[in-house]
Amino acid sequence: MSSTQSTPAQTRRPDALTLEVVELIGDVVARFYADYEEAAGEHTLTGAQARLLSLLSLEPLPMRKLAQKLKCEPSNVTGIVDRLEARGLVERRPDPTDRRVKLAAATDE
Repeated sequence: MSSTQSTPAQTRRPDALTLEVVELIGDVVARFYADYEEAAGEHTLTGAQARLLSLLSLEPLPMRKLAQKLKCEPSNVTGIVDRLEARGLVERRPDPTDRRVKLAAATDE
């Protein structure tokens, strides 16, 4: 029996066009976030507050799920919800399926 040794695949360096496309995508994403932050600021919201309100405009969500969607720690979400609740933009509600869980929900405000 002969054994063949496999050689690791050589990593290819990206070509100039690929690098340019990646750079352009990065520029678009950076502009999107800058515009998003500016729009949020016009409503005296931080970007994180605006993103959280955007999620809650679709449906009430548990704090843990909000943290997953925002890719941050649950304690950060608690602080964001606290500030939005103080402004009357968000309220906490009991989860009808699990009374141990609180849902954050956007208010009509």
